[in-house]
Amino acid sequence: GNIYNQNLCNAFTEKNLKIDYIFTQKVEETILSIDKNTIVLLDSFCLNEKVNWGKLIDKKIVILLHLAPSADDQKDLEKLKEITETEIFVFKNFPIITAGKKAIEYIEEKYHISVENYVIIPPAIRSSWKKKIIYNSLPKKLLVIGTITERKGYKRLIETLSKVKHLDWICDCYGTIYDEKLMLEISHLIKINHLENRINFCGTIDNSEMDVLQNDYDLLLQLSDEENNS
Repeated sequence: GNIYNQNLCNAFTEKNLKIDYIFTQKVEETILSIDKNTIVLLDSFCLNEKVNWGKLIDKKIVILLHLAPSADDQKDLEKLKEITETEIFVFKNFPIITAGKKAIEYIEEKYHISVENYVIIPPAIRSSWKKKIIYNSLPKKLLVIGTITERKGYKRLIETLSKVKHLDWICDCYGTIYDEKLMLEISHLIKINHLENRINFCGTIDNSEMDVLQNDYDLLLQLSDEENNS
């Protein structure tokens, strides 16, 4: 996802278009401070934040949609109501770039609206990426790459791996912690399932290291079943 976002920004820049990628808190304040001629590529993750979108309607905002925030496991009903109102307004008024049709279909089915102003730019494989050609018959080294957020499927990961504790494996997880509360829940699940020595959280990894890292493992686990990149 990060590599995709980076390449997308580079593509705009190569066309001599001014662009600013926003994946941050203080969304409204940040966008209002940006030059009116600059395209604002706004990650859909930012739709979680409370923003007066009417004040931003004249800005050159393009939504980079990997997954609508309402698709996350939203336990706070008041927060879900806010996100719902935000999504309906934003998806009606701003153009969308997405990596696949699934995210668009989710919006159309959930809100019974027709999303017309969007373009699909599918992910690509870099020719320079190293490729693994020899695999162990039974994978022992497992890898997960994904930010610590609800949508990435870490609870499902633990539930799944707890069923194969009798096998010989170890799982390393790389990703930035965006949800501290969720990380505490994950740590608790690991402990009660006695997986402390089997599942390791290794922190953030640089994009340039990802393809080399993956070749050191037998199996990449991708447990987010909503996102286009999955």
